[in-house]
Amino acid sequence: MEINNIWGTFSELIPKFNSVRLVFSIPYEVTRSDVRLAVIGSIPELGSWETSRCVLATRDPENPGVWRANARVSRLTHFEWKWVLLFADRGGVFRWEERINRQFTAGIRGGEIIAGWGADAEYKSGNPYNLSSYFEDDTTMCIFLLILGLAVYVLLK
Repeated sequence: MEINNIWGTFSELIPKFNSVRLVFSIPYEVTRSDVRLAVIGSIPELGSWETSRCVLATRDPENPGVWRANARVSRLTHFEWKWVLLFADRGGVFRWEERINRQFTAGIRGGEIIAGWGADAEYKSGNPYNLSSYFEDDTTMCIFLLILGLAVYVLLK
């Protein structure tokens, strides 16, 4: 493998190390087939309040009454957010959540934000002893650990 290919792979991982995965969860029963739940917020990762760019939620297959939306957010970023119901074709807003915007600041590891429609949010941080809560996926974690191991090896050599 050429050094350029290695650097290309490494440089693609840097944004993943500087961001965390947040899972937005809501217990909600959607009664119309033409409506979808979504998370919208003040930062680009949540659409910057533009409904055409917000993060669509999907039903949890293990818990059909719960919807989840996944987003990667830069660490230590403060933002506002809320739920919105959209027409399934993103043709417009069916209903905005009737409440003031929620405030949140992303930490150094991901987690789950649970908020019912119109309710305050509860945050469940990822397990600090579980490295997977710091990384997007197992491949990213393995590459990071490999790079860390090589750095330690070079320092101790």
